[in-house]
Amino acid sequence: MLRVLIRLEGMALFLTLLILSTFVHLRMPYFSVLAPQLPDAEPWLTSSWFYAGSYTANLQLLVVMACILLLSTPLATLTMIVYLILGLVGLPIYYNGGGLAYLQQPTTGYLISLIPAAWFCGLLLHRHPRRVPLPGPYLLASVLTLVMIHVLGAIYAAVYFQMVPVQFIGAYVLPQLPWQITLLCLMALAIFQWNRYRFSHLRKGKAPATKQKNTAGPAARRRLSAGRA
Repeated sequence: MLRVLIRLEGMALFLTLLILSTFVHLRMPYFSVLAPQLPDAEPWLTSSWFYAGSYTANLQLLVVMACILLLSTPLATLTMIVYLILGLVGLPIYYNGGGLAYLQQPTTGYLISLIPAAWFCGLLLHRHPRRVPLPGPYLLASVLTLVMIHVLGAIYAAVYFQMVPVQFIGAYVLPQLPWQITLLCLMALAIFQWNRYRFSHLRKGKAPATKQKNTAGPAARRRLSAGRA
């Protein structure tokens, strides 16, 4: 029962962080070659073939990946499902509100992609340190999950804007990838160290069971045998 409560608390914590991170905005850098500037962008350097500047982004992606890497695969997937349902029933927890009408927003594909992304990352990664002794699988799983989120989200958005998915990815996804991959890799390394410490600590806390030796003398053993008889 205690384990169930702890898991539900972890799920509730990440669900709360997921909602809050949607509304925490930061200015993030972007770099683009032969592509238009991102919406709400502040250009730093522009030319006929190269664009550089900053744009507004939130912390939702980092919280999503932290949830996937720290929680078990079923709990992480369930967290994303609950988040999607709460928004679709009308709670204003999405970037532009909530409700079924939000399905007509171009970013809805990114929200839906969080569910298969959590499941996909769980298949790629086993967090036990004996199975994952090096941080490489954490980095690979984070990058591949990010790619999956962008591909599924870009397909939905491309249909909305009547664009070819590859064209949408080149114009709006690729400029964001450098900082996203950098932050995700740093976070994946930190979570790898935390999981490694946590599992090793739990393993040390479980002392192997030892058989109790019979230290009774011969007379005591004879009395014990007589009592049993």
